[in-house]
Amino acid sequence: MYLILFGIIQGLTEFLPVSSSGHLQLLYNVFGLSAGNLMLSIVLHMATLMSVLVVYRTDIIKLIKHPLCNTNISLAKATVPTIIVVLLLKDTLYKLFGGFGIVFAFLITAILLALADYKNNSATNSQDITDIKLTTKQCVLIGVAQGLACVPGISRSGSTISCAMMQGVDSNTATKFSFLLSIPIICASLIYEIMHGGSLVEENI
Repeated sequence: MYLILFGIIQGLTEFLPVSSSGHLQLLYNVFGLSAGNLMLSIVLHMATLMSVLVVYRTDIIKLIKHPLCNTNISLAKATVPTIIVVLLLKDTLYKLFGGFGIVFAFLITAILLALADYKNNSATNSQDITDIKLTTKQCVLIGVAQGLACVPGISRSGSTISCAMMQGVDSNTATKFSFLLSIPIICASLIYEIMHGGSLVEENI
């Protein structure tokens, strides 16, 4: 029964700038389950990945056809700092935000979204998906924001979209870039999960 409930929560929060893993952590506590349940974690990772691939399938096909395009280069630049942050700070962040700290993590996401909405006045951009060209600074900051979102309660999409918008990226581009950026880190997390039986980064879509 609780598996169905987990699936519903994951689906409802999938494309919202809220932390899916934060809400799932609350349910884990309610049902007295371990957040490290390997099979459940793998299923959730797969569901997250498949939903992104389906929704952005047209854009992904274009990016595959143009492997050296500006968008792919920007995605690569943002992925590297994410991996570094997760590997270096994951345990520390979990200790800081463990237990009731998840409440503060939810608050951080809300503040980031409010700041992004307040600061960003860029018009919506309908540029070619293969031509998202962000500066190295923008990519690094967005990547760091994604890495910090390994904390349950901090939304991965919320933090990356907010970070991009606060640097002048329009909301449409920031949203697409954020979800495309989730693909490599979810794949890396899934591989790590299978090989080591522990989560590298939560699927905070």
